[in-house]
Amino acid sequence: MQAKKGFSNDFSFRLPLKKFHPICGRWGWKINFLLLLAVVLFSCKDSSSKITGVNPTSVVYESTTQFTISGENLSSGTQVKFASTACTDTTSNSDGTSLFVNCLAPKQGSGNKATMVISLNQITLAGGEREISLTQNFQKYGPNIQLLDDNASNWDCVYDVKTKLYWQNQTSNLNKSTDAANRFQWSNSDNSFGNTTDCKNTLSSACNTLNFVSAANTQKICGLTGWRLPSGAEIRTIISCSTGKPNVLSFFPNHQSAYWTSSSVDANNAYQANVAVCSDVSIAKTQPLSVILVTGP
Repeated sequence: MQAKKGFSNDFSFRLPLKKFHPICGRWGWKINFLLLLAVVLFSCKDSSSKITGVNPTSVVYESTTQFTISGENLSSGTQVKFASTACTDTTSNSDGTSLFVNCLAPKQGSGNKATMVISLNQITLAGGEREISLTQNFQKYGPNIQLLDDNASNWDCVYDVKTKLYWQNQTSNLNKSTDAANRFQWSNSDNSFGNTTDCKNTLSSACNTLNFVSAANTQKICGLTGWRLPSGAEIRTIISCSTGKPNVLSFFPNHQSAYWTSSSVDANNAYQANVAVCSDVSIAKTQPLSVILVTGP
């Protein structure tokens, strides 16, 4: 059968594919150009790491703190630097937007600045370097837990931010049992020693550690209770073994060379924290010695 003029026996459509050919077709060079442009634009995308936030922004001197550093393109193992501090290697989460790093803040001293600066090695910082404020290890308190200025001349106790312990202030008042010149014999409920002269009659009973602790809790020094003899280890958190002096002298100006600890050796002896040898030494409980009380966890 003869086909009608103008029609074909093949009913399939014949598309003009030649003009879409990636090389020869008139549309081919345009497609290639667009693909090339996309590759160029993608490769030019800013892939540099940036810091956009740091938390926390304030730390205590000589304390280890975990920082969360947020930003862009923060890869695992990125080195974080804090001025005057020791940091561990960093690790980041899988999405690359946060780094977690533990840093030890510097010791407090005249040579340390009020802030430390965070930066990344050879990495652009969005908005510049980040400053982390350093806060005081110790705080002065008056009656009823009243926070005082660091330069206050009269205070009842000192709070150690790092250990969360409150320390009785050894005053220079001869009429108070807390006077730094007073001495006490070691006593507990099992045995009692002491006289009234070692602490200049500032206690209504014998000058011993048991009575001194009882008086401090009755008076509620600083508005606190729970006052007790400290351990030798606790005493060494406020007094440096290398110098024999408090870590911050202005908070403990009337420090002594040795203190009674809470540890009894036997019925006749107890341990003193001897600052000079940086250890606890057994001495007779009847020996008058200085006392600094502590309360807290």
